[in-house]
Amino acid sequence: MQGLNAAVSAVVAAAIVAVAYLVFGVATAGQPQHEIELQLAEERVSWPWHSSIQRASAAWINSPEGQQWAGDASVEALAPSNLETLTILATGSSAEAALIAARATADGFLAHDLALQLEPFETDVEALETVVEELEARFAEQELAVGTATDDALIAGRSTLLEGTAALLGRIEGDRDRAIEARDAVQARYSITDSQAVDHLRSRVGETIRLFAATLILGWVLQILWTSGSKQAATLVD
Repeated sequence: MQGLNAAVSAVVAAAIVAVAYLVFGVATAGQPQHEIELQLAEERVSWPWHSSIQRASAAWINSPEGQQWAGDASVEALAPSNLETLTILATGSSAEAALIAARATADGFLAHDLALQLEPFETDVEALETVVEELEARFAEQELAVGTATDDALIAGRSTLLEGTAALLGRIEGDRDRAIEARDAVQARYSITDSQAVDHLRSRVGETIRLFAATLILGWVLQILWTSGSKQAATLVD
């Protein structure tokens, strides 16, 4: 009977500790939070490694937990080697403010990541556009020169030069058009897979259960040690 009472006492004590922890956690949870999860849209797209994004943007910071997005909300990589899955956690003065902050940060991250993908294509397009403009200007000058030529030999020579420029211009324009198509084909690397308000009660339930189990086990161990010590003391007295 004494053992049963001790077990019940241990359970009650563990329950009291767990409930107190749960109530305290919810009461001190702080401002409302909203969480948005992003995942790599397609596996065929190469993963953006931490180092490349760190070099590309000062908005990323290092921390013991991994790479984080510096701002009103945070973006954390769940895996240490890539950014396959990210979580944005925003805090606001209200649930609506937290939601707005989370969405703004998610939109900012998606736009930033898309810009990183587009950058090499934009560079190619801009370079080819520059060459096309230069060739068009050269073609106009050569066309004018052909029109002002006064003898057949000069006309033939300038015409040949004009034809070569026209052929080169056509080829570069084709390269530019293909570069534009490649740029326009770039798709978002990430997609939003989940968006929800953080339930502080639910988030602490698992921790509370683990605390209850740990406290209960500790209580039983202490009870066993106490009982064993009491028996040994009684034996020595006898």
